[in-house]
Amino acid sequence: MFATVGFGDIAAVTDGTRAVVSAQIVCNLIFLALVVRLFVLAAKHRRQQVGEKPITDESP
Repeated sequence: MFATVGFGDIAAVTDGTRAVVSAQIVCNLIFLALVVRLFVLAAKHRRQQVGEKPITDESP
C-alpha cells in the first residue's frame, strides 16, 4: 500500500506511472493522518472515561 519516491530498485518511468505513484503517496499521507487522529481521539475518550483532567497547553 505504501509507495516510495523511486529510491529503490523499482522506479516510475513514465509520466502516467509517476502521477499514479504521486497520488498514492498523497493518499497514504491522508491515511496515516486519519490513523493518528483515531488514536488521539481514542486516548481523549479514554481519559474522559477515567475522569482525568484534559491536557492543555496553558501553564499553571
